[in-house]
Amino acid sequence: MNAITKTVRIITAECQDPDLVLKNLLFYCLTCTGTIIVIIFGIRSFFVDDIFLGIIEISFSIMAIVNVTYYKYSNNYKIASRLIQILLAMLLIILTFSEKQSHSGTLLWYYTFPLLVIFLSGKKEGTVWACGLLCISISVMIVKADINSNISYSNLFSFRFVFSYLTCTGLAYVFEFAREESHLKYQKQNIELIRSQEYLKESQQNFQMILSSMRDVIFTIDTSGIIVNYFIPHLKSNLINIPEDYIGNDFRNMLPGHIVIQLEDAIKRIEKGEKACEFEYYTGTAEYKNWFSAKVSKIVNSNNIFKGFLIVARDITKRKE
Repeated sequence: MNAITKTVRIITAECQDPDLVLKNLLFYCLTCTGTIIVIIFGIRSFFVDDIFLGIIEISFSIMAIVNVTYYKYSNNYKIASRLIQILLAMLLIILTFSEKQSHSGTLLWYYTFPLLVIFLSGKKEGTVWACGLLCISISVMIVKADINSNISYSNLFSFRFVFSYLTCTGLAYVFEFAREESHLKYQKQNIELIRSQEYLKESQQNFQMILSSMRDVIFTIDTSGIIVNYFIPHLKSNLINIPEDYIGNDFRNMLPGHIVIQLEDAIKRIEKGEKACEFEYYTGTAEYKNWFSAKVSKIVNSNNIFKGFLIVARDITKRKE
C-alpha cells in the first residue's frame, strides 16, 4: 500500500487533474469573455451619457483582470473563483438597480450565473450561491419598484423570471452531478490502473529475483519454431548457446543438428497429447562432453489457447560421471 500511495502522489504531482484543467479553462474563458462584454457595455454607457454606469462597468472589468493576474501567480483557484463569482453577482445587482426599464435585457444575464457558479464551486456550494443571488435580485426589484414608480414588474414577469432561473439552476445541478460521477469513475479506474501497474512491477521484480537465482537456461519458441525469448543465467553456461541474434529465427537453423532432432521429436510428442517431454544432449568434443537435460512443455495463454513451447535446460554432467 505504501508503494501505491507513493505512486499516486507522484502521478498527482506530475499530471494535472483533468477536472481542474477544465475548471481552469472555464475560469479563464469566463473572465476574458465577461471582461470584454462588460468593457463594451462600459464604452456604450459613456456614449449614451451614463457616465456613472460606465465607470462601474470598467471598474469591474479591471478588478476581473486583477483577479486573473492574482490567480496566474498564486494558483489559488478557490479564492480566485469565488472572487470572480462575487464580482459577477455584484455587477448583475448594480445593473438591475440602475436599469431604467423594468423589462430590459439585464435579467437575461442572470441565467448564466447558476451555470457558472455550480461548475466553478461544485453543485452544493454553487446552488447556495445561485439561490442567494436570486433572493437578492428579487429584493432589489421590489425595492426598485417602490423607489421608482415608473418601473414595475408584473406578477407574470416575476414568475417567469424565477421559474427560468430555477430551471437553469436545476439543469446545472443535474449536469454537475453527472459530471462529478463520471470524474469519480475515472479516478477509480485510474487508481485501479495504478494498482495493476504496481502489482505487475512487483511481480516482474519477484520473477527476476527467481530467475537470477537459477542456473538453468530458459527459452521459448512459438508454434512455428521461431525463438521468441530466452534467459541465460549470469554464470557462464554451455547448456545451449543462444546469442541475442537468435531471437526471431527458427531454432532449426540456429541450434546444433543433434539437438534439433531431439527437440523436434519432443515437440511432436507434445502435439500428440503429452504434457511434457525430456531429453538429454551433450555439447563439447568427443574427448570432453558436457551433458544436459532439457524439459519441453507447452505454453498456453489465459484463454487456454496454445501459443508455443517452453524449454528448460539443466547441467547434469556430474550425474553422468
